[in-house]
Amino acid sequence: SVSSVSLLEGGTAQFGVRLQFQPPGNVTVQVASADANKATTSGNLTFGPGDWMTFQNVTVTGTLCPR
Repeated sequence: SVSSVSLLEGGTAQFGVRLQFQPPGNVTVQVASADANKATTSGNLTFGPGDWMTFQNVTVTGTLCPR
């Protein structure tokens, strides 16, 4: 379970997400940065009854600080 990611300015990191239990229908997992000025994410994930155990990748990108 990943609760935080550390990366350099302009760098990227990736991790996989899957559900622990099968949902009865589609479920959207919101993926967001705690501070969008420091990092952005690849967006929300949607899982359904047929793919809940399949990892979906999230990419986190560190933003470039203006100099």
